[in-house]
Amino acid sequence: MLKVQDVTKTYSGNGREVQAIDGLSLAIEAREAVAIQGPSGCGKSTLLLACGALLRPTGGTVHVAGVDPYQLSANARSAFRAEHIGFVFQQFHLVPYLDVLQNILAANLPNPQPQPEQRAEELIHQFGLEDRRRHVPAELSVGERQRVALSRALFHRPQLVLADEPTGNLDPDNASIVLDALREYADAGAAVLMVTHDPQAAQRAHRVLHMERGRVV
Repeated sequence: MLKVQDVTKTYSGNGREVQAIDGLSLAIEAREAVAIQGPSGCGKSTLLLACGALLRPTGGTVHVAGVDPYQLSANARSAFRAEHIGFVFQQFHLVPYLDVLQNILAANLPNPQPQPEQRAEELIHQFGLEDRRRHVPAELSVGERQRVALSRALFHRPQLVLADEPTGNLDPDNASIVLDALREYADAGAAVLMVTHDPQAAQRAHRVLHMERGRVV
């Protein structure tokens, strides 16, 4: 489902170059949840962005479901990303003036699906948000916001889910809800890649990879 081959990423600025990823390769199959751990600054988040067709590598290739998104036009890459990849971020990135239902339905805008309200209501029920569907993010707890963000990420039933510290702001109970959902989603047929410092996440994963200085060690 995800194949990364000899990927490098170098940032340049102020006459300096920093190599965030250094010839990294990995593969993740369907029905597999993989956690990546490592010290801050080792390239974990850069890798996640490259895998998600959000950050073009300096070298190497990325394939998602057999497609190299960086060989597509910008518009086609955006459409591919909206259909095949779901993102869960530590900071949630919810639209502050939309309520829970509307935030989830926002995932339908770039790639409209039939009966989007039915899918949104399924997710609201799955994540115990029935009493919050008309609340805006400022009226939600931190755990509820992350559950809304996860609902939005899973809306299109993406083949690949990328999660960047998805439990970093959560208490243990809400962290368990999010991690259980990601593991169950992988078990149902998708691939999940998590960047995390959370020991709970490592326990839920099928595999744990460790990064140092831009490489899997």
